[in-house]
Amino acid sequence: MLPEKIRSLQVSIGDSDHAGQLLKGSTYEFRYLSPDPGQASMALLMPAREKLTWQDGDLFPPMDQNLPEGDLFMKVRELFPKQPMTPMHLLTLIGRNGH
Repeated sequence: MLPEKIRSLQVSIGDSDHAGQLLKGSTYEFRYLSPDPGQASMALLMPAREKLTWQDGDLFPPMDQNLPEGDLFMKVRELFPKQPMTPMHLLTLIGRNGH
């Protein structure tokens, strides 16, 4: 059983576990956890050297592209029929298995 609301997720980038954090409040916020500007970027257009915290009203495209669709989404819904399925829930279930 998943929690009703998921407010934060740890984000892995490449081989770096816990490289960032995705937060969901009134907007989405992604934070790099290391202040190193040379670290691996979550996305080409979101480099750590430019800034360490990013905010957007929508889920960031590199994360949105990993959300299950079609048949895979329907299978997830069958496994959790009464569970709310927000993007944060779906990312939790996909984990490191995204692209």
